[in-house]
Amino acid sequence: MKTPTQERAGYALAAAEKAVNGLLAAGRADQACRLAFESARKLPGSPVLAKLLEKALSCGADLKSAKKIYGELLALPGVYPGNYYWLAMFCKRAGDYPGMKKAFEGFLRTRGTSEPLHAYIACCTLDRYDEAFRAAEEVLDAPPPDAVLSRLWNPWGDRSSAMPGGFLAERLRKLAAARVSPGL
Repeated sequence: MKTPTQERAGYALAAAEKAVNGLLAAGRADQACRLAFESARKLPGSPVLAKLLEKALSCGADLKSAKKIYGELLALPGVYPGNYYWLAMFCKRAGDYPGMKKAFEGFLRTRGTSEPLHAYIACCTLDRYDEAFRAAEEVLDAPPPDAVLSRLWNPWGDRSSAMPGGFLAERLRKLAAARVSPGL
């Protein structure tokens, strides 16, 4: 049974989702971003609000704005580590590969045991294949409800993502040369 505080938090999450989605549908992405950010600041440990913020930012923010927003959010105590992952993906889409790598490092440093699929993607991008294979084992041991096989097969994203020249070839070269712990 939920406590009254948990119940109120659930209503607040639902209200924030409805309001942000309504603003996005009305073409008011800037207001949706502000509302999603303010909501995430109030409950920084919420995975739901982290994903909602990512959705709002992806609909209207530029890289500079997104980095500022995530910088403020990630400085809060108890922040959900997935925010680092969403910042990394935002940087990737904007072509900021040093920013992407830095955010992935932050994610891996803070994630604990959460989000094994995101850890797999981050580790592959950072050429940390021993850790990547451990994360892949976690994913396969407890698959999330959505499809994951395509991300295990290609952790660097689909062809629509513009990667710098040589990015995939370099990752594959490093993967081929990687030493994997016995037992994996």
